[in-house]
Amino acid sequence: VTARGLAFASVAALLLTVAAVLLANAWRVSNGAVIFLRSVLWIGTIAVIVLFLVRPLLERLSDARLARSIEEKNPHLQDRLVTAVHLAEQRETDANAKLFHGILAEDALSRAASAPPDLVIEPRKIFRPMVWAVSALAVILLLGFFGPGVFRYGTRVLWVGWAQAKSNPFYELRVTPGDIVVGRNTDQEVNAQPLGFLPNSVRLFVL
Repeated sequence: VTARGLAFASVAALLLTVAAVLLANAWRVSNGAVIFLRSVLWIGTIAVIVLFLVRPLLERLSDARLARSIEEKNPHLQDRLVTAVHLAEQRETDANAKLFHGILAEDALSRAASAPPDLVIEPRKIFRPMVWAVSALAVILLLGFFGPGVFRYGTRVLWVGWAQAKSNPFYELRVTPGDIVVGRNTDQEVNAQPLGFLPNSVRLFVL
């Protein structure tokens, strides 16, 4: 359950990251878009963690279900575990169940001891989800550190935006000399350099 939950959470985080970065890029990584998409990213990831990791861990697996699962993978037990669990539940109210429970439980335990652990919990059901989880997290880190420009910047901004506060924005229009006062009847050269994008046209407003 834990391995599968981690896999779901990691893959969901990766898919949400890619989608959020693409949307942020489409909206020119504006402050409003970043705040909205960051909220969606965190809330979506937390929701998947709660649904597929936390909730299954809080749900107790009943003795009857566990016994039935072991019996299905070990037919030679011949329903001894299931019967022992059933008698254990009935022994407080049924005198016959109390009488036979101890004998049957000892027999069931002795036979269950011969069952290989990998027949109860298959290693591949743990290994495969863990591979998916680690791979998804690795891809997120690779996008944040070595991905293409928009993915590298977008992943960092969405996941650790507070750490990006002092970094240069991905889209920027650098204007020089900037906000200055120009004397009357004088000329002033103004340079506008777009960074991260190539506009079709530029409009200059002078106050």
